[in-house]
Amino acid sequence: LICTIKDIPIHFGRQKDYKDYDDGKYLGLYRRNKDNTRVIILFEDAIKAEAKGDNDYLENLIWKVIIHEYAHAIMDTLQADKLRQQDPKLYKYREESLANAFALKVLEKNIDDFNKIESFVKSQSEEYRLHIPDISLLPGK
Repeated sequence: LICTIKDIPIHFGRQKDYKDYDDGKYLGLYRRNKDNTRVIILFEDAIKAEAKGDNDYLENLIWKVIIHEYAHAIMDTLQADKLRQQDPKLYKYREESLANAFALKVLEKNIDDFNKIESFVKSQSEEYRLHIPDISLLPGK
């Protein structure tokens, strides 16, 4: 049931080349193509701009975006997309914040400078941080 990362190619792209993702807010995207293949695209320009020359943060941020987008793939595999059709706003709040919660939980004990990633998430718009009021409340903490 759960997809594996090897099944989903990861590509680098420029944010401006993707309509609906070119407002400076997005660092990557997961999508299912018309032929039903799936892909993760990392917006190299946006990620580098956020990292501001800090190479350690850049590496951690890339991992955060990959894990966040992979969480979208898992939710897509589980057909969580049905909510998108029923209530698009609720869908966005639930899916984006859960993808961030998943990424934070994975990275929490696996990177040295977790605080920068957590601060980045807390600086994102509300739909990305809804489930992140206190990471210590997440299971396994």
